[in-house]
Amino acid sequence: MTSLFDMPVLASAIVFIAIFLLLFGIYQIFQIIAQKGKVIEKIRSAGESVGSSQDEMYLTLFPNQSGNKFQSFFHVLGFVGKRVVGEKTDEYAPSRIKFFNAGIRRTNAASIFWGAKIVCSVGLMLLFLFTQMTFLPGCPLHGS
Repeated sequence: MTSLFDMPVLASAIVFIAIFLLLFGIYQIFQIIAQKGKVIEKIRSAGESVGSSQDEMYLTLFPNQSGNKFQSFFHVLGFVGKRVVGEKTDEYAPSRIKFFNAGIRRTNAASIFWGAKIVCSVGLMLLFLFTQMTFLPGCPLHGS
């Protein structure tokens, strides 16, 4: 009488699955490397043509291409960024190229970036102080 799970059959099936998964993993690695090379080539080719008139025309025609639900949030971040950094648009040229390569085509992307940095740092500081005063009453920063 033969048992349902013969040890040689089970061992060979496990070895087959292990080799199959290893080869599939190697194939996936080569696919990712090829895709990464294509993306890097696209970024390099876009970096050379960012100053072209077609890209500048796109930036002026569609300055704020994003969803309506985040529009007011981006407006607040842009307002904070402009207040903190100022209106130095000549210094933003290298960062605009980086934002463009990343797929961010807003004309005020640099001010939104700086606004997000400021709002996050202040917000995290306030969150830390609030949690310390609320949940850790024995700490030195407690209000009472």
